[in-house]
Amino acid sequence: MDSYHRQAVAPALLQLRREDGSITVLAALCLGALTTLLVALLAFIQVVNTKSRLQSVADFAAIAAAQAQFEPYFMGEEPCTIARRIVQANHGELVSCEATNGAPRPSVSLSVQKKVGLGVVYTVTVQARAGSS
Repeated sequence: MDSYHRQAVAPALLQLRREDGSITVLAALCLGALTTLLVALLAFIQVVNTKSRLQSVADFAAIAAAQAQFEPYFMGEEPCTIARRIVQANHGELVSCEATNGAPRPSVSLSVQKKVGLGVVYTVTVQARAGSS
């Protein structure tokens, strides 16, 4: 290699030597971003799963409460009391319950919530209704 080429190549080699370890830093940043996305995805999946399960609990509680309206001698308790027991047994919280007993078509409407979170607490709220419509 002649001196002209050595003078042109030498600064480029010096530049490469100054960037040693830059791939490590870039890989660490990418790994951190990937980890953050994974944690966010897991939190989202947990919320969706909890909402699905809580909706099933709310539906079951509403049906049991409506059953208590139609056959009060069978259950022996108020509809909203039955709904509250079912929701609490499934680690939820009954926010509201409305049972229309005197109406020509009795029905039960309720709202249920549960707190979910991986670090950040998120409240999942669902509603259910059972009875004649």
